[in-house]
Amino acid sequence: MRRVLIITYYWPPSGGGGVQRWLKFARHLKGAGWEPVVIAPEGAAYPVLDASLEADVPEGLEVHRVPIWEPFELAERLLGKQAADVERLGASAGAAEKSSSGSGRLAKWVRGNLFIPDARVGWVGPVVRTAKRILSTGSVDAMITTGPPHSVHWAGLKIQAATGIPWVADFRDPWSDIDYLDDFHLTDWARRRHRTLEQRVVAACDRVLVTAWGAAEGLLGGEVRENERVWWIPNGWDAEDFEGSAEVTAADGPMDLAHFGSLYATRNFPAVWEAVKAWNASGRGREVRLVFYGNTAPEVIASLQEHLEPQREFVVRGNLPHKDAVAAMRASHALLILHNNTESGRRCIPGKVFEYLAAQRPVLGIGPAGGDMEWIIESDIQAAGAPWHFHAPDDPQGIEASLAAIVEASDETGRLDAGRFERSQLAAELGRRLDELVGAKENPIRPTPVNER
Repeated sequence: MRRVLIITYYWPPSGGGGVQRWLKFARHLKGAGWEPVVIAPEGAAYPVLDASLEADVPEGLEVHRVPIWEPFELAERLLGKQAADVERLGASAGAAEKSSSGSGRLAKWVRGNLFIPDARVGWVGPVVRTAKRILSTGSVDAMITTGPPHSVHWAGLKIQAATGIPWVADFRDPWSDIDYLDDFHLTDWARRRHRTLEQRVVAACDRVLVTAWGAAEGLLGGEVRENERVWWIPNGWDAEDFEGSAEVTAADGPMDLAHFGSLYATRNFPAVWEAVKAWNASGRGREVRLVFYGNTAPEVIASLQEHLEPQREFVVRGNLPHKDAVAAMRASHALLILHNNTESGRRCIPGKVFEYLAAQRPVLGIGPAGGDMEWIIESDIQAAGAPWHFHAPDDPQGIEASLAAIVEASDETGRLDAGRFERSQLAAELGRRLDELVGAKENPIRPTPVNER
């Protein structure tokens, strides 16, 4: 049994999408021959909490809690609560909310230009010291860092330089060109600094692990699918989360089209609300009601109220513990994905795609044209016959047509085998790749000496 050190900012009691990937890998890697050792923060200012995920931490897992100081309390004292909340959400969740206040603009400028790569940069030193102490025992065979926050990769760079440990850098999202950096008023110097740190990490790590091929293209440039340094292991779904969650879909009343996860101002798509309004006004079939689970930005709620009738055509239900959210997915008539219509959004596949697959419901996906989400839906999911639909967010007529098709298909399930994206299968693939990496590092191919040729 080999051991792998996983350094992650998101760990229970954190909720939301960022925690799922490595919490679930930690549950399943032992079955692939790798025992995880985790470094996670103590006292982190997580924007979403889900205490129920503590039960998913494997019994006996070695977790090293490293204290972290984050600037949010200081920002609140100096600039006000609104500015602190803008920073807390924007830096951690991938989309800074708009703020017209002077304190909000100042908070974002300070964040963008003084805290590079992010507001967790103060955690780097303590993490490096903790990791070096763990690695000094010689009992760990490889290291994985996962970002965002990408300061975790900066820690990985320092750790590898000091120890030579085989290192995999996992990019759940892009770094230097992620869309929310535009809201932080970066100077030219700050943008160059982000890119320099990113490229130092990419050059130094042994493997670049991505959840979407487009992310690797942004990091390395050019064609990456044949690059042996790049591993594509997408997000997935966990079979245990779906145990006991019965499908309970009402046959009468409106068809509930449910969105799960944070809905920021950058995912406010009025064309979707217009399509729902037009469909409901047409009288051609069962009415559609949008249901939102998770944090929903005030800007989105205001936009919904402008276009749709509350309660009858949309309802906001807030956060749920993860397993309850899975049950609600299966109980919904159909599911909705709203993904940032930006260049960095084009190079991402939202994690909810795979849990939606396992939920076996019809899906309407809205996001950037020509991106990885469209690719996996059209080339993989639709090709298998599943009632999934994809549109760019500026196509209300196409969206309305898909709503009509989803209303017809809302009782259809079981169209797709999602097994290859189940977390235990993905963990087995990761384990095999780690075996190959460590084996190659332990037994490098050396050139034959001239006198033996």
